[in-house]
Amino acid sequence: MDEGERWDYEYECSSPPLFRRYLQSMYPLKDGTGLVVVNHLLVEDAHSLTAEGPDRERYLNQHGLIVQCSHCRCVKRQGVEHQWDWVPDWVADCPKGTTYFLCSTCFTYYSGFLPPLIDKKKRMG
Repeated sequence: MDEGERWDYEYECSSPPLFRRYLQSMYPLKDGTGLVVVNHLLVEDAHSLTAEGPDRERYLNQHGLIVQCSHCRCVKRQGVEHQWDWVPDWVADCPKGTTYFLCSTCFTYYSGFLPPLIDKKKRMG
């Protein structure tokens, strides 16, 4: 914001039946008092991920919590390393005991610290 230049951020905001990817552009005001934020829909299509049913036992961790990615909203399958499933019922209505983290794919995509674990293009459209 200090440079007075526009910056962009791509994000996902999917619903249970639809994958949606947006571009958010932020324009700093010339007087430095704020921003104008514009959101553009880039992709809207049916999910390419296989939907899983809301089976609490499959997803409860050792602390009795369900871990959902705060970005893509996939749910961590317990006992299977790097397995995050699309559970559409829990996108619309998160169960009690849900906590949030970044899945390994979103962490890799946004931080670049880990090697890619799955094909992000497949998930992101």
